Amino acid sequence: MARAQERHLLLLAVLIAATGLTLVHLARGTEHPWTPVGIGTLAVSGFLVPHLVLAVRQGRAPTAPPVRTDDGSERGGGPDPLLLPLAALLVAVGLPAIYRLDPVLLLRQALWVVCGQALMVAVLVAVDVRAVARYRYLVGAAALLLLAAAVLFGVEVAGTRQWIRVGPVTVQPSESVKVLLVLFAAAYLSEKRRLAGGASLPARFAAPLGAVAALALLLLLAQRDLGAALLLATVTLASVYAATGRTLPVLAGFVALVAATAGLATLFPHVARRLVAWRDPWSDLQGLGYQVVQALIALGSGGITGTGPGLGHPDVLPAAATDLIFAAIGEELGLAGALAVVCATLLLAARTFRTAARAPTALEALLAGGLGTVLAAQAVMILGGILRLVPLTGLPLPFVSYGGNAMIVNLVIVGLLLRVGAAAGAGGDPGLLRLRARLRRLGIVAVGGLVTVAVALGWWQGVRGPALAAHPANPRPLLAERAVARGTIYDRRMRPLAVTVGEGEARRRRYPSGALAAHPVGYASLRFGKAGVEAAEDAHLRGLPSRGLLAALGVPLPARTRRGGDVVLALDLEVQRAAAAALGERAGAVVVLDPQSGAVLAAVSRPAFDPNAVETDLPRWRERADAPLLDRVAQGLYPPGSAFKVVTMAAGLAAGTLTPETTVHCPGSILLRGRRVTDLGGRGHGTVDLDAALRRSCNIYFIRAGLAMGGAALRRTAAALGVGRAPAYDLPAAAGHLPSLRELAGEGVGQAAFGQGSLLVSPLQMALVSAAVGNGGVLYRPFLVAARRRPDGRVVWRAQPQGRRVLDAQTAALVARAMVEVVRRGTGRAAALPGVVVAGKTGTADAPGGAPHAWFIAFAPAEAPRVAVAVVVERGGAGGAVAAPVAAQVVRAALAAAR
Repeated sequence: MARAQERHLLLLAVLIAATGLTLVHLARGTEHPWTPVGIGTLAVSGFLVPHLVLAVRQGRAPTAPPVRTDDGSERGGGPDPLLLPLAALLVAVGLPAIYRLDPVLLLRQALWVVCGQALMVAVLVAVDVRAVARYRYLVGAAALLLLAAAVLFGVEVAGTRQWIRVGPVTVQPSESVKVLLVLFAAAYLSEKRRLAGGASLPARFAAPLGAVAALALLLLLAQRDLGAALLLATVTLASVYAATGRTLPVLAGFVALVAATAGLATLFPHVARRLVAWRDPWSDLQGLGYQVVQALIALGSGGITGTGPGLGHPDVLPAAATDLIFAAIGEELGLAGALAVVCATLLLAARTFRTAARAPTALEALLAGGLGTVLAAQAVMILGGILRLVPLTGLPLPFVSYGGNAMIVNLVIVGLLLRVGAAAGAGGDPGLLRLRARLRRLGIVAVGGLVTVAVALGWWQGVRGPALAAHPANPRPLLAERAVARGTIYDRRMRPLAVTVGEGEARRRRYPSGALAAHPVGYASLRFGKAGVEAAEDAHLRGLPSRGLLAALGVPLPARTRRGGDVVLALDLEVQRAAAAALGERAGAVVVLDPQSGAVLAAVSRPAFDPNAVETDLPRWRERADAPLLDRVAQGLYPPGSAFKVVTMAAGLAAGTLTPETTVHCPGSILLRGRRVTDLGGRGHGTVDLDAALRRSCNIYFIRAGLAMGGAALRRTAAALGVGRAPAYDLPAAAGHLPSLRELAGEGVGQAAFGQGSLLVSPLQMALVSAAVGNGGVLYRPFLVAARRRPDGRVVWRAQPQGRRVLDAQTAALVARAMVEVVRRGTGRAAALPGVVVAGKTGTADAPGGAPHAWFIAFAPAEAPRVAVAVVVERGGAGGAVAAPVAAQVVRAALAAAR
């Protein structure tokens, strides 16, 4: 009866493989040959051969019915009838996914499946586990020699030395070593148990096993194969627990494993990168977190039902056929298909440990338990890595991922498990019941791990799926643009900044201004997704509704829509060019606003990149220490230095603790929080009033002003001006850091009052501060996107200025008057322009480890501002000498463009 059920399930696996391969083939197009479909189906049909071998052997020597033991479990009863079908079902799901990615890989994988089936039959017919166990030390030595051979003679692939090349074939020894070390551990521990009369072993008896495992781990680490090392360590700890029943040494080993992994991060950069990517992959979408983010996006793009076999875009995944094949399956088969894979793996693990718990001797029990741990732990590690439960490691998903070594070894494992299930006779071990109980507990842990994976899968694909599909880093919507030409991005004078050229498959994105407007315009890449306005206005540029379910799911409009909509920016290319020329090659940022509307007229960030070269050069840009991809205008964060004194002045006036007549005697230095703070040059300013203090940038005056008003008053005005809050901008913008009331307590407010301490701002935030002062206390929301147009040129949306009062008019007027004096006869004289009254404020912000950042904020003409500017030059030095001249050039160009 059991063999008949097994046969029916195997036929179901063949049907699943044939159906999946056929659907993928039809999606690829009928002009392709049907040969891969037939070969893949035949490979899965090959599982009927070991089934027939088992049936014949069972017919010749009927297996006794299972015997119920004293602990309520069963012993014997023949091979588990679900092991072989479950392996076949997983192979049947994996082959169509591999065919979807590369037909050549399918043909190779089918060959490996047949080879694995042949070895499985050989195990069933010829392998006597108990006889092999007598040569346990040779088995252990063979495992170590294989690993040593990989270290000595291996070829390096993707930064690791896991492979040995034998003619045209490459072999990965660590796959075979898993089975050899499990067999060694089972043989060694069962022999020690026998000598101990079947009692649980003292922990010291596990020392030789620990030595062999430790040497194997060192050899794996020498290969930089962290995934296999973690798997081996897990299997060793599980075997020691099963044999000894000691929990404390196993827990200590687990803690040591975690500590060793953390220590390896300091020795091997690739380990550190994986840990960073695990903690926060979203912080570096194109770098450290690329694999995890793209895997989650693939699952989210599949949603509940999936795109259908052959209809998704799993080929954009890195290592799609190996490490991330589960994400590829989830995209095309949806949550239902992905859960089916997890459930089949979970059931396979459960039946494996059931086989272990029914084994007649300690040797077979430990062997089956170790092999079950290999399959379950490997699945939990790779699936958990994809779903951010654990760091992602380069392990194949058993029976599903592409890989000849892994497939053959996994099928051999199934053969060994079937062989254990067919074993007869009782070992007479009085401690066998306790061993079985511990193996059942290990099985519960393994199943629990896979249940956790299933819950995490439901969260990411079911709950978070729509948000992941709509993420800007998702390249799939770009692939749909082959049917719809992406719209044009223009500057305010209708000069093109991004255009689509070519037709059909040759269609690509071109950026006429190159690196000049790279950060605000961004890029659109098939490999790397989108950034800048290309990401923010993606739906309109692709011809999708600007909001709603279709846009969220990335569904394109019908084919009759041949072109997406256009986007017009507030950016003025001439002002952008002038700002870039003024800043030059120095790292920093320049932002120019229209203070009466909030329009962003220029946004320059340096270093920059050429979006025309994204496809080839972006990986290199990600590695550069100077971060050319960072938009310093909105996301760069710096201490503002003395430029922040404008905010302190406004706060003191609003709180009533400052008036234009308030004077302070400046001796040139003051002790603040145990540190001597001096004014520029170390000379005192004597007795100064408010205007003179701002004009001469007197640190002592503003420290005392901050102490007088207190942290709450300073924080209230700073928050009203947008400090500490991400601006409502069209592109991603950083919030910076406005110190809390606790940080501002005591002398902390004195540090913030002259722009130091933990205070951090972006250039965009400081430009908004300048614009609000110049505009009489009214602050407008900054906007980069000015209008959206249909392909026929009709405007369908136009930005409307949104302003709010943040300072009363009298306070703003007093601050503006003082800023005029800064440029007229103070520290900002280098920003003066003939015939134009410029108001501004310098800043020289201390930065650890080098020269200070140079700041300058300004607006002009002071009496009726049309331009507000913020300039920061990283490590530039004095703001008045470095940043103020940059601002002067930018203000001149912006006023000329505004005429």
